[in-house]
Formats: sequence, structure tokens, C-alpha cells
Amino acid sequence: FRRVLFRSVLLQITQMPNTQALRGFTFRTLADLKNPVRSGAKSHTFSAEAIRSEMQIFNVKSPNNLMKMFVLNWWTFRDENQEVPPIEKKLDVEHIFPKSLEGSFENFINKNRINLLGNLALLEHGKNVSAANYRFSDKRKVYLGYEKHGKFQNGTFNLELQRLAQMQSDFSETDIIKRNEQMIEEVLAFIGKHNFLQA
Repeated sequence: FRRVLFRSVLLQITQMPNTQALRGFTFRTLADLKNPVRSGAKSHTFSAEAIRSEMQIFNVKSPNNLMKMFVLNWWTFRDENQEVPPIEKKLDVEHIFPKSLEGSFENFINKNRINLLGNLALLEHGKNVSAANYRFSDKRKVYLGYEKHGKFQNGTFNLELQRLAQMQSDFSETDIIKRNEQMIEEVLAFIGKHNFLQA
């Protein structure tokens, strides 16, 4: 199923205009799942350059919310140690560097980078509300957990955000660019590993 889902995501990036088209492709792919993916097979492969270009410009303001959530979910849960929260748990898209904090962009070369995938992560709804418009140095306590009115508030389930909060005291435009590139490279590596990249 993961293979089907990711093929669907790739086609959504490069070819398909809407979720109805994606649904039809997924059903056809499920019916064809018994056939192995052949390396270099045209109907199963994608241009690395096309995927890279789309992911470079893809951001939270893109109309393609389905694609955004597919990528962020894959990115979050690719870690085998990552806990999967209950299905009823609402997850929001978190801006690691806050998107609307007055005076926070003075050191940015390009303010639009605030909406790149490299600045987005999944975070529980309540924690996203708590962290939304604070600097990373303040968000860290929400990611890691903190004491409030004598009671400990648990940190996020998201292991990557926990690690960022443990290792860094700030998250800058440079960090956004670096993480964005890392996300693209890991997506391409995953696609290549499963023979979905054109030779």
C-alpha cells in the first residue's frame, strides 16, 4: 500500500490536476499491484528534475494541500522510532520559524521562504496553537514539554521537532533552506530506491 500511495503522490506532483484524477489512478494502481515495478519502466518512472523543481516551489500557500500533507506525513513517519498518534488526534501544519511575528524577518534575504516545506512540520493541534507566533527559542518548551501551574505539559509526539529543540536554540532562514534541500534529497532517494526515477 505504501508503494501505491507514494506512486500516487508522485503523479499528483508531476501530472494530475485534482484529487478525482488521483483517486482513479490509485484504484488502477491497486488493481495492477501484483505486477512488480520494473526499473526504467516508463509508466512507473518520474523525472528527478521535475520533482525537484516542484518541491522547490511547493509551499504552504500552494493550492495543492493534499500534496503538502502527503509529503509532511511521509517525512514525519519515515522514522521507524516515530510514534503514530491515534487517528482522532488532529495534527496541524506548524511553521517552525513563526510566520507572523513582528520584526522577525529582518535577517531574511527572502521572506517567502517562510512558507517552504523546509519550515513546515506536523504538530498536535493544541500545541500548534500554543507555539504559533513565538520565536523558536520559546517554541522549544512546547516541543520538549514544560511545567505549567505545577503540572508537566508533555512535549510533541514529533521526534524531529524534539530533536531540533534539543540541538538548536534558534531556527533561521539558513536552517529552512538546509532542511528544505534535505527533504527533497530524501524524497528523491526514496523514489530512486524503489525504481521510480527515470534512468
